[in-house]
Amino acid sequence: MTAARVLVVDDEEDLRANLARFLALRGFEVEQVAGARAAIARLADAEAPALDLALIDLRLPDGSGLDVLEQVTAGALPVQVVLMTAYASVDTAVAALRRGARDYLLKPFDLAAVAARLTALAAASRPEAAGGFDERFPGLVARSEAMRHLLRLASEAAKSHFTLLITGESGVGKEVLARAVHDRSPRVAEPFVAVNCGALPQALVESELFGHERGAFSGATAAKRGLFEVASGGTLFLDEVGELDQAAQVKLLRAVELKEVRRVGGTESRRVDVRIVAATNRDLRALVAERRFREDLYYRLSVFELWVPPLRERREDVVPLFEHFLSRHAAALGRPAPAPSPEAVARIEAYGWPGNVRELENVAARGAVLAVDGVVGPEHLRLPTGGAAAAALELAGEVEDLRAARAAFERAHIRRVLERHGGNKPRAAEALGIDLSSLYRKLERPEA
Repeated sequence: MTAARVLVVDDEEDLRANLARFLALRGFEVEQVAGARAAIARLADAEAPALDLALIDLRLPDGSGLDVLEQVTAGALPVQVVLMTAYASVDTAVAALRRGARDYLLKPFDLAAVAARLTALAAASRPEAAGGFDERFPGLVARSEAMRHLLRLASEAAKSHFTLLITGESGVGKEVLARAVHDRSPRVAEPFVAVNCGALPQALVESELFGHERGAFSGATAAKRGLFEVASGGTLFLDEVGELDQAAQVKLLRAVELKEVRRVGGTESRRVDVRIVAATNRDLRALVAERRFREDLYYRLSVFELWVPPLRERREDVVPLFEHFLSRHAAALGRPAPAPSPEAVARIEAYGWPGNVRELENVAARGAVLAVDGVVGPEHLRLPTGGAAAAALELAGEVEDLRAARAAFERAHIRRVLERHGGNKPRAAEALGIDLSSLYRKLERPEA
């Protein structure tokens, strides 16, 4: 898939450079020239790569943007022209549109709004060039080949009725992918029901999943449908399925195999038509080997398995994702989307993102709130300069014994993650990809 190519024509060097940089971050191939004659020469160059879009200033030192537009229409060139000017009038806008311009932008403008408009124009004529978004799943950013490969598989999985297992580190977006698969499936008009198995008290797992009858236990004053029944016809998303205990695994296996459930305290089995999508940040194969997860349940859940790569393994997606979240959170605040400064982009690209997409979105949300002047600077990000790994390696380097160094690295990393989550241990455990009890054990270990 090739990116849309845009020509930026403006005699203001700073504006032209900022536009070019911002559009390049949004996935465009950008060329830039300063005048009308250079623009016309570029458009007439049959040997140069074909242009999809031209963003042209109305007033240029050696002519007019309308002159360039006339060359496009006269030559029937397949280029969509957007004119921009600081000297607007109704007459010039109407004249530009009548002569074939696709849009007319007033300076000063919001860079994100310009990028969004060009993205929409590019997508209309070349859906595959939609600025980082995958045409199969329009809401998901996928510029990296790793994500595009994942979404190709997810598209095929969506067409089937098989159980699906989504694996990957905490924060990579497993539930987002599960919802996207549901929305692309024949079950899209039916419910999508999500439950975090790790957050369910063990005593209530069976009741929550399968329901209960009135009087089944103390406090059961009325019959209640379980989540299998609620999701019938649609998709049941079992997040952190690796946290279920052995007793719950046995009952889940029966429900998945037989497509029926029996409420707690009930005697009748109820048929359910539900597609199971499970997710975990744990290695289920290792849990099977340790006899902590049933092998038969694992094979039932993993008929179709998708692994979501961590953000550090799909670096091309980092900046587009950050800008996507900036736009989303700015819109919720009723503001135009701010643009990250070059320094902020450098910090975003250099950081390791141990919390993956969840951490990236949190940083973007903070940037949307703090960037009141329309630019997100590095001071708005509050990212560690060297990253947690650098600090931990420095600490670990003070000892020579391998086990002691490994323990020092782990302690330093845990402290950083706890600090990032404000001391909230459940959230830190989730970000670390371990259960809460494991985190407490690691915190209680004496330091060497």
